[in-house]
Amino acid sequence: TAGTTNLRMSVQRKGTLTTPVLEFHTVSCESEPFAIVVDETFLPLAKSLGLPNVVVMKFYMKDGGSLIGVRGGVSVEKGRHDDPAAYVRTQELVSRLDGQRTSKSVQVSEAFDILRQHCDYVNFQDHPSSFVPALAGENAYDHHGLKARRIE
Repeated sequence: TAGTTNLRMSVQRKGTLTTPVLEFHTVSCESEPFAIVVDETFLPLAKSLGLPNVVVMKFYMKDGGSLIGVRGGVSVEKGRHDDPAAYVRTQELVSRLDGQRTSKSVQVSEAFDILRQHCDYVNFQDHPSSFVPALAGENAYDHHGLKARRIE
C-alpha cells in the first residue's frame, strides 16, 4: 500500500542501512513470545532478547507486513493482542537492548512451509509429523501458520 511504501522510504532514510530494525507485533493465536529474522546476520541480536524461540524465515507470508523484509533486523511477536503483558514485555525487551543481555537458552528453528490445514497445533512443540508449528492459528494470514524445523 502507499502508506507502507512511504513508511519504508522514511525508515530507510534514517540511520544507516546497517542499523537493524527492531519491530514489535502482537498475535491473535496462542503462542509464547518469539522473534523472527529473515537474515541470519541478525540471529545474535534475536538470541540476545531473552525469548525462548527464534524463527528464521527466508520467505514472505504477507507482502508489506513487516519492515524486516525491507531493512534487516528482528521482528518480535510479543503476545496476544488482548494480553496486557505484551506491553510489559516490550519494555523488558527494550531494556535488554541497553546492555542487559540475557544468556538464556534459545531454540532456533527455520520455517520451511506453511500449515495448509487446521489442526490442534501447539506452537513451538514438536509435532508427530516432524516439524515445529509457529504462528499456528494466527488470523492475519490466508493459511494456518508455519512449519519449521529446529536448527539450533
